[in-house]
Amino acid sequence: MAEPLLTVEELSLSYRVEAGLVRVLDGVNLAIAAGEIVGLVGESGCGKSTLGRAILGALPRGGIELHGGAIRFGGRDLMAMAEQEAAQTIRGRAITLIPQDPFTSFNPLFTIGGQIADLARFKCPELTKPQRLARTLELLDAVQLPQPRQILAKYPHEVSGGQRQRLMIAMALLPNPKLIVADEPTTALDVTIQAQILGLLRRLANERGCAVLFTTHDLGAAYEICDSIAVMYAGQNAEAAPVKDFFERPRHPYTTALLASLLDGSGRLQGIPGEVPSLITPPQGCRFNPRCGRALDTCRAHRPAFAGPVGGHRLACHNPSEAGHG
Repeated sequence: MAEPLLTVEELSLSYRVEAGLVRVLDGVNLAIAAGEIVGLVGESGCGKSTLGRAILGALPRGGIELHGGAIRFGGRDLMAMAEQEAAQTIRGRAITLIPQDPFTSFNPLFTIGGQIADLARFKCPELTKPQRLARTLELLDAVQLPQPRQILAKYPHEVSGGQRQRLMIAMALLPNPKLIVADEPTTALDVTIQAQILGLLRRLANERGCAVLFTTHDLGAAYEICDSIAVMYAGQNAEAAPVKDFFERPRHPYTTALLASLLDGSGRLQGIPGEVPSLITPPQGCRFNPRCGRALDTCRAHRPAFAGPVGGHRLACHNPSEAGHG
């Protein structure tokens, strides 16, 4: 098999806060193949956005403590790369970002065209000014924005939220990236616009051969767009599987509980008992064990390894379900 485009290997880091170290990522692993769309899902605070920002090299400069691990992109360890080289060749070029909130991503004082032109000068220095404009107009057309020249002359408040997110996608595609980190890109949009943006992102990724790390708490959105799903819980891996296997045969108790919490045909919601643990003083063993109906003594004493694949799944669980949903 070909080497993955990106691999995260045993990545561990903490935020320093007044109460102590918050172990946001604890031995996290992830693999993304070229052209693949991977959904990264889990409850709020599980470390999804931190992992995405670590891949981008966009973590805060202060208050971070790295404990170990590697992020390999195209065979190179981004964690060991010099800051200047990463800024010139990787961040914003080979790896780009679609942010969560399109409403705060533009400066309201300048036109959309002026802001995209500034970005294009930074991301595409090899192109002339006319070439950058032509590429911008081509991408605005690709994301299905009508009258792209008129859009460029507008200010951010003069376009809708859906149009702003289409602009974000176009800007992420400007330098022909190999990987896009899409950080919950539809959260601020209404349901009908969400569906349009998801379909657009899926089509453009397929057409341009670009991989996508799609972080979301919306399992329905992940089902619509992703080739595979990776689940995180409290800063650790829980399960990873191709999208069909994930939804039809979940094996980790947390994955099963997540899927059971979706609305069923009766309209009833089923919550997950208990609370997300503190990442300053997490439980011993498996971090899900205080909320897990399948927990054994070994789950409370020993952290399970993230192993596999078995039947297409990778798992960190001492007592997984064989049938799923059970």
